[in-house]
Amino acid sequence: MSKTVLVVEDSALFQKAYAAALQSYARDSLEVLYASNGQEALAQVEQRPAIDLIVLDVNMPVMDGPAFLERLRRDYASLEIPVMFASTRAYAMRDTIGDSAGVVAYLQKPFAPRELHALLDGIWS
Repeated sequence: MSKTVLVVEDSALFQKAYAAALQSYARDSLEVLYASNGQEALAQVEQRPAIDLIVLDVNMPVMDGPAFLERLRRDYASLEIPVMFASTRAYAMRDTIGDSAGVVAYLQKPFAPRELHALLDGIWS
């Protein structure tokens, strides 16, 4: 089964890390879309609403992760796209935010592909 993942990340280095990790995910074939900030991500959602997961960086220029998530839930509430927050402070965010606003997982950066794969397995099991 093919799934579509939107990676919202401003760092080219982390975009490459996601590309490698998602390409090696064995359970499903993944189509990966990229956006460098929340504003670009909203445009991606507008164009391609059949997204199975958004991996969302927290700190980005133009529109950060929390502002994007607020707009996504307000303007595209009917899509119910699950979101994985990715941050160097992901574990602290998990304790603060929890499962609100459709956040289904937290990924601590930097990450190993197996960590991302385990979170994907948990989301799509």
